[in-house]
Amino acid sequence: MIYIGLWKPRDTRLSNRYELANEFMTLVISYHLLMYTDYYSNIEVRYTFVGSSMIGFTGLIIFVNMSYLLHFFVLKLFSVYRYHQSKKRWIQQENYLADLHRTGTNASIYDPTMTVQERISKDRADLILQKKHHYHADLLKMEQMGLYMTNLQKQHLTWLNKRDEARKRK
Repeated sequence: MIYIGLWKPRDTRLSNRYELANEFMTLVISYHLLMYTDYYSNIEVRYTFVGSSMIGFTGLIIFVNMSYLLHFFVLKLFSVYRYHQSKKRWIQQENYLADLHRTGTNASIYDPTMTVQERISKDRADLILQKKHHYHADLLKMEQMGLYMTNLQKQHLTWLNKRDEARKRK
């Protein structure tokens, strides 16, 4: 237990805590086993109280380990679900862009003077910026790809670049 507490051999804090809990419970059960030696002579207490306590701690170890496994199982299911949803959304967006490029439709939400290529560029920019906040990496990506950017987005990107340069100088 001292080794695990000091060196923390697992990757995450949660894993280290579960490992410490398992070691502690194993230590407690080992101490219960001392009561079954000739050191303690009261047989009634030995088999009723100590036995019940040992069964309870064993059940607690099983519960803690099962909850740990269930926790990571649910997290994994959630991440797989999110991956499939994002993949499905990406396919829908690509199909939409392909249809837009092929037909040149959906002009009602755009300036009538925009070309099909400008519409596709604006759609891709909208897909990148579906988040609530404009992230620096997204704006850089849009700029590198030559996608449609509003003046506010361009100003924001300029400000972020200046901020990063100032941070690098420090």
